[in-house]
Amino acid sequence: RRAVPRVCGASRRLCRRGHLAIAMRHHAAANPFRVEQLHRVPYWDPALDWERLLAKIESRRCRGAIVGPHGHGKTTLLLELARRLQQAGHAVAHHTLGDADRVEASLVADPATIYLLDGAERLGPLRWRAFRWRMRAARGIIITAHRPGRLPTLHHCVTTPGTVAHLVQQLAPAHALALAPRIPRLHEQHQGDCRRILFQLYDEFAVRTESPPV
Repeated sequence: RRAVPRVCGASRRLCRRGHLAIAMRHHAAANPFRVEQLHRVPYWDPALDWERLLAKIESRRCRGAIVGPHGHGKTTLLLELARRLQQAGHAVAHHTLGDADRVEASLVADPATIYLLDGAERLGPLRWRAFRWRMRAARGIIITAHRPGRLPTLHHCVTTPGTVAHLVQQLAPAHALALAPRIPRLHEQHQGDCRRILFQLYDEFAVRTESPPV
């Protein structure tokens, strides 16, 4: 007679937790407002003339700033700009500053490269001056910042309720019509910060989704 292995209560609990974690990941992956989806939506601004923007960049020796509050599309615009500069034949190096990063200290200026620095507001005055001095021989420097002043402003990112409506349409077309009446209020409530708006919609969508079995 073969012995039947006994499963203790702790193992059963771990098994249930494992199934729960898998189910939760499945629900998160199905949420149309997850962050990975947001990063796939190209920058959208009907007033932006790309030909004029690229000409302005050339006229300023490829030096300038994309300015705007948090969540108003600076990073998305910088990514699209990198793609267009590469298409135009430029060498591009893209770097993002985190809270504790010192990425800028390791860069060595290449006269043929345009450096894109996302999050320049994280550099204090001394680090910013050191970065500019280190990059003086570079083909160009384009940064994102919350406020103007460090480099000439190339474009000021400002969202509207139309921006939010466009994002919702791109991310969740099946829900766009139902969400449309709420968009102006969401835009006002979050001061135009599209990331915060989409985080709220992510949470709301997660709550509405059927809870996974325990």
